[in-house]
Amino acid sequence: MHAGMRKHQKGGGKLKGDSSDNVQVFCRVRPLPAAAERCIRRVDDRTIQLTAPSASARNALGKDTQYKFEYAFDEDASQAEVFEDVGLPLVRDLIQGKSGLLFTYGITSSGKTFTMQGRREQPGILPRTLDTLFNTVRPNLAAKYTFKPDRLNGFDIQSQMDSLVDRQRAERDAGKVIRTRGRVKDSENEFSGRLLEDTAVNGLDVDCEYSLFVSYVEIYNNYAYDLLQPDVGEGKMLQSRLLREDNTGHIYVAGATEVEVLTADEALRLLSRGQKARRIASTQLNADSSRSHAIFNIRLVQAPLDETGHSVVQDKDIVQVSLLSLIDLAGSERTKRTNNEGERLREAGNINASLLTLRKCLDALRSNQNGENSVEMVPYRESKLTHLFKSYFEGEGKVRMIVCLNPAAEEYDETTHVLRFAESAQEVHVTRAQQVRFDQLGFTPGRRAAAVESKKRAKENVDLFTDEETIQHHRVKLSFTRTSEMFPPIKLKGHDDEMTLPILARFLEDRIVRHKAMLAALKTQEVEFVGHLQSLSTEKDNYRRENNALRMRLEERELLNFQMEKELDEHIRVRDELLRHSTLSEQAKVDLVGRLHESQYAASQERAKRRKREAKQMERERRSAERRREELEIEKQRIRDNYQHELDSGRERLRQIDGILNGGSEYVGSSARKSPHQIATTVVPSAPFQSSATSTLNDESSQHRAAYAKYRQAGAKTSSPCVNPLLRLTTKKFGTPASNPRYAFGLPHGSGKILEQVSRHRTPMGTALGRRSSAKRKSITRLPTAEELRKCTTYQLELQEPTPDGNVKTLIYKANHAPTCTGGRAVTYCDVETLTQTDP
Repeated sequence: MHAGMRKHQKGGGKLKGDSSDNVQVFCRVRPLPAAAERCIRRVDDRTIQLTAPSASARNALGKDTQYKFEYAFDEDASQAEVFEDVGLPLVRDLIQGKSGLLFTYGITSSGKTFTMQGRREQPGILPRTLDTLFNTVRPNLAAKYTFKPDRLNGFDIQSQMDSLVDRQRAERDAGKVIRTRGRVKDSENEFSGRLLEDTAVNGLDVDCEYSLFVSYVEIYNNYAYDLLQPDVGEGKMLQSRLLREDNTGHIYVAGATEVEVLTADEALRLLSRGQKARRIASTQLNADSSRSHAIFNIRLVQAPLDETGHSVVQDKDIVQVSLLSLIDLAGSERTKRTNNEGERLREAGNINASLLTLRKCLDALRSNQNGENSVEMVPYRESKLTHLFKSYFEGEGKVRMIVCLNPAAEEYDETTHVLRFAESAQEVHVTRAQQVRFDQLGFTPGRRAAAVESKKRAKENVDLFTDEETIQHHRVKLSFTRTSEMFPPIKLKGHDDEMTLPILARFLEDRIVRHKAMLAALKTQEVEFVGHLQSLSTEKDNYRRENNALRMRLEERELLNFQMEKELDEHIRVRDELLRHSTLSEQAKVDLVGRLHESQYAASQERAKRRKREAKQMERERRSAERRREELEIEKQRIRDNYQHELDSGRERLRQIDGILNGGSEYVGSSARKSPHQIATTVVPSAPFQSSATSTLNDESSQHRAAYAKYRQAGAKTSSPCVNPLLRLTTKKFGTPASNPRYAFGLPHGSGKILEQVSRHRTPMGTALGRRSSAKRKSITRLPTAEELRKCTTYQLELQEPTPDGNVKTLIYKANHAPTCTGGRAVTYCDVETLTQTDP
């Protein structure tokens, strides 16, 4: 199985040339009981088949969909197999200075957290990655505090003395202050006693020093939080962090805690500590559902050794930092299945929104790389998740994704969307990162091994010249060795061999002389060596004194640095507090703006309703006025007809009386006897003011006076009920009105002004009650303006109309006016004065 997969991996990354790699997507299917209905089946090492369940309407189509990936793990795949095929290549790249991004993607309850972290008996990718890293770099680990974070996403290099002082201070602080916060005991560490990974990778540069730093953050409701925040657990909540860009263009979480670790267990204790602060809640689909995206960052810092091979080169610019980000994404959810409410519903909305933004970014990248349309803006900043890993998709390192699938039949719809996105993500290409090499610096390869050998020999020499017994042993051994090597081959022929014995005697004498010379030379060397040791001791004392002076200066600088760090921490605390207040103020502003918009909308709705009510009321009043006007016109016509009938009857009676008085002579129409200057004027006011009609008849003939008195008495009795029928209608409807003589025709009492509107074609009457000119009366032939109404007291409208008998009737409508809220004038008609010209 693994051989086949490596074959696919070998050719899977070379798309669009050798300078880029595609996003590698792996698939892992979660195990299910044998009796459960499945919608997913693994066809081969690269293919997954999706089948609609029997209860789905899509099953009627009878089509199965297949999706191809870099590799597809079946339900029986172990954690070790997944790490070997997915995580181990990223560890190898990390050692070579290349960054990497690995995230698990899928719906809720699909096995993402198990794949990334695992359990004690089945460690996941993250614990195995840490074990492999430390198995590889442990021989070349730098002393702690050799590399120190500069709070700007970079690292400073400290000298051996500075790093030693930092270690001593850390040990002293740990000994003086017993802190339980932020520490996880081995019994509380869920990874203690785990199965250790014994794999190590090749490619380590032995002439470099390495250090590992870890951090743990989460993206919750589109805010970044530091899960390793030191003061969590003492009544303080996690503070949101900002995303910033360093001088190299990389995005990082500003102010996040970054800890240097020396073992994998130390890193896993920090992971367990951060897990306790992570947002996890129970839903209907998962008892321990992640409500945030968890990001565990591993930064490997490396720098070359100097020419001596003993210490790191003190140059910050040549420090190489590679980053491996392991992301456990929260699962996408559907509200209709989880039935989330309140905070859970808000969390689900933010999770789905961030995953949607991730899809949009990958789709935009794929579209831009394929050249389908014009260059599209990639919406990295719509979500903190995509903004944080923007540099990976722009060529920072390799990107890998593990799609975790739940093969249960009820997850068919959500799984379909996941598989479509995962398959399309493979078409995105990322620029391939280059391996970091320090050969161009000109250092000699193998200088670490040479330094180690030199240090070993120096230690042996120190041991040799510090132990007196060892010195004597080596001295005797050296003398014996040299002496034994100088003996010539001698063979005695007997005890009286006079030739051999003298030769031996001379050899021994010469040997004694040489031995004495060697002893003298050795004594001289001893004296010189003792003098050298004394000078070294003196130099050592001088160095000790200088060291003590430097230590005092260093302590002063440490005290100054400690004070500055306290001030910096205080400034950071104040800044975080201001950020928190700013966030709260922004949220309050958003709430107030929302409430303002709601209030404005409610006010606009209320105004619209009020306008509708006013329009309806005005329409009702208009219809009522028209109805009343029609009724009044009908009643006026009826009164006019009755009045004309009574008038004709009176004339007929007058003719008969005139015939009687003239002794039976024929009656001549009244028009022949009537003087053209004899005019009778009748004033008939309308409601609500009551007025009696008055008729004045003047006749020059004395013989008609008695008859006229009789006619007047009879005519009044006959016509009095019909003098003002409109008055009876008004009295019946509104009650008995009160008489108000101030509405008589003419100028009003006091100093009020009259505004009179007349017709342009007005017929002058020339009667005694005609119009009179006055400075307080103003006549116009158009509609008045609000300013003209404001300057007058009374407004009158004059209207002339003919009567059935051929005369002219003048109607004068009198009105009051008052200001309105819109700046106009409201006119209210309160009286009608009728002037009728009749023939006596």
